[in-house]
Amino acid sequence: MSEDFSTLSVLETLAESADIPQRKIADRTGLNLAKVNFVIRKLVTRGWIKLKRVRDNPHKLRYLYLLTPEGMTAKSRLAYKFVQRAVAQYADVQVKIEQSLQSMASEGIGRVVLWGSNEITDLCLRILSDGNHGLRVVGVVDPVGTNSKALGPAQLCAVNADAILICDPDISELRDDLPVHWLV
Repeated sequence: MSEDFSTLSVLETLAESADIPQRKIADRTGLNLAKVNFVIRKLVTRGWIKLKRVRDNPHKLRYLYLLTPEGMTAKSRLAYKFVQRAVAQYADVQVKIEQSLQSMASEGIGRVVLWGSNEITDLCLRILSDGNHGLRVVGVVDPVGTNSKALGPAQLCAVNADAILICDPDISELRDDLPVHWLV
């Protein structure tokens, strides 16, 4: 996890709740307690947050974490940078998927089943909906069973497909009688 993402996660958590203990910050951000403590010290040093001791706490260990105006600005900048990076990664994944689809079409594959029901599957369906790849989706298999509109692995034999396009790395229930194509 990058330093910027760790910093942004802690800043966003503190913006939501100034009186949150560091253990809860760790739970919400997925960072370990030592990392949260390190990030908070860094934020104090940079002047992005101020610590205020809670007086009515008998243990005197509780603090309020108050974002300064500089901290709010930094949080906004980090969020913007994170979104820019995510958009660039999305574009890279889209290019890789399009290349994989073009490769499949050039091999003479026409009818495909998408294996998985997730964000990658949704992206593949959007890319394939333009019809420029010569591929036709004849089914989506949800190996986990969370998508009620998708096929189950046992129903795959009822679909006449040339290949299976893997959108989810869990292929434990995948039949091995059709060619498999990985997106990346």
